[in-house]
Amino acid sequence: MDPDKQITPRRYTVIDIGNSRIALGNWENAVVSDTVRIDAADRDGFTAALRTLHEKLGTQSSALTGVASVVPDALAWIRPAVLKLTGREALVIGHSIPLPIPVQVRQPERVGVDRVCAAAAAFRRVRAACTVVQFGSAITVDVVSDDGAFLGGAILPG
Repeated sequence: MDPDKQITPRRYTVIDIGNSRIALGNWENAVVSDTVRIDAADRDGFTAALRTLHEKLGTQSSALTGVASVVPDALAWIRPAVLKLTGREALVIGHSIPLPIPVQVRQPERVGVDRVCAAAAAFRRVRAACTVVQFGSAITVDVVSDDGAFLGGAILPG
């Protein structure tokens, strides 16, 4: 799927659920702002951060919440929290939003959406084959083909 041809609203609160931390921010006109990171177990901190970010965007119908998660248990409590606070279902990458690039590995369901999204962003920027390295709880090294497909990679201790 060509990322430039996707139809997206102009305003999102975006959430990246990782193993150790949850990152939140507002995305408007291709710029992320007001970022905050909280401990992944801090439900009260998450609710407060989401409320603040959503208020900054305003409650216009074009403001949505997009989520990328590698932690199913956290996603299970975050989805209802988003619905309760915003009145709208969260749009979850890999569920209600398709992955941004093809994943060409034997078991694509085992690849975290964080890795696929980072690979898609890198490819969109360079428009060529590339290697993407992320540093977090783990270090990931992933490869994107010249035609924009995720080819796999490695996960190392962080």
